[in-house]
Amino acid sequence: MAVVGGCLLLALSSPEASPPRPSTSSEPLQLYERTWIRDGRLTSEAETVLKLMAAAERHGLRSELYLTPALESRLSEMAARPNQRAALKAEEALAEAFFRFASDVRSPDAMVQVVDPAASLKPLTPSETLSAVRREGPEHVVRLAPEYERLADTLEQWRGRWRNLPRLQLREGPDVRPGATDKRMPALRTRLGLAPGGASAMLDPVLASRLEDFQRWHGLDQTGILNGPTVRALNRDPEEYERLILTNMARLRALPITEPRRRVQVNIASAVLTAKENGETVLTMRVVVGRKDTPTPMLAGAVRYLVLSPYWNLPQDLVQSRVAPVALIRGDAALKAGGFEALSDWSPKARRLRADEVDWKAVAAGERRVRVRQLPGDRNMMGAVKFMLPNDLGIYLHDTPSRGLFSAPQRAFSAGCVRLEDAQAFGRWIAGRNLADLADGSAEQRVDLVEPVPVYLLYLTAAPRPGGGLILGPDPYGWDGL
Repeated sequence: MAVVGGCLLLALSSPEASPPRPSTSSEPLQLYERTWIRDGRLTSEAETVLKLMAAAERHGLRSELYLTPALESRLSEMAARPNQRAALKAEEALAEAFFRFASDVRSPDAMVQVVDPAASLKPLTPSETLSAVRREGPEHVVRLAPEYERLADTLEQWRGRWRNLPRLQLREGPDVRPGATDKRMPALRTRLGLAPGGASAMLDPVLASRLEDFQRWHGLDQTGILNGPTVRALNRDPEEYERLILTNMARLRALPITEPRRRVQVNIASAVLTAKENGETVLTMRVVVGRKDTPTPMLAGAVRYLVLSPYWNLPQDLVQSRVAPVALIRGDAALKAGGFEALSDWSPKARRLRADEVDWKAVAAGERRVRVRQLPGDRNMMGAVKFMLPNDLGIYLHDTPSRGLFSAPQRAFSAGCVRLEDAQAFGRWIAGRNLADLADGSAEQRVDLVEPVPVYLLYLTAAPRPGGGLILGPDPYGWDGL
């Protein structure tokens, strides 16, 4: 008998059996062709499944949640008394365990909101899980997007190099360059897992090379110099780095397993948009994302249409704090100066209001609400175009006249929507034509796309470094919790 992760790989025999309906599924109970037990033995699929569940830590999961005592008991009973009933129970237990494991692996971070079916990874039912196992193998069922798999591989390599090294705190001090001496060098050698170097206080070539390797795997500049950021990283609990990688992996589970013909990804943390076509990056640009108090949410959606010469309906907090106090004093002149108009309601047939028809004092006090929108034009905060991914959060991509914001290193200035550095280039790519050629001169002109383009707004702060190691990005919202 072979043992994998505490679960026995037993020689079993059974006629055809059917797994049960897990409590999380409304799928009716039905018979399946044999998947796990055939010709008196666990099938290769079953052996692979046991190994995958034993290695659940790769995904940040706990193998004991799937390789349960109940499952092991069923397998043991089958080995001790091989009969039809025992085989049925073993088949049921293994099918249910793998379904729960596959469901957990494929579930993205809870903060990622799926707002369009065209962008989501469809949850598998028990029967679909088994069909996929028979058709493509168990590994395929739990294989996710390439970005996820690369980061998971990086996590395994990181664990092998750095997880179990001695933990000790190094004192802060001046920078130490290779070849220089410092009393902290013996402690540094211990921390990095090197053999003691006697009483040597030198940052010798071997120690400098190991320090440079640590820097590469912890998102630091590869200098081989013991400096402040490196000391702080060495003193940081290694579990924090592991948790950071796992957090980013959970966010990447929102990406499609099979690359669609076209897709858009916005890294909210670094404020960068990437457009891909047939798996190749065709467009990259800086974007402006939400402020910390009005963050851009993580979501999986799809651009289905764009709007040329859009109006901008102001959020009520801006109407209350910026428009109402000025309109209260200057009336229609204040609205005209900002290119605004007040409307009777939020319907398509809303009537335009004169300033004296609005109780601006009550609006400024937050006691009343009024719809205010900015007319299309050069000053409109939506710019010349907005790209709509229908959702209840009011989030979309759009142009902007505020060009200077894109030069800032941290670009968190919006109320939640994503402003594009080059909306015209993005429009040419997503619509297949120059936007000017589509325009008919009217305001709020809707242009439907031939096919929806999936869009993923994700907050990514860790990525594999080419050649090995980690790239760590900013965490402007503090969502990593580290």
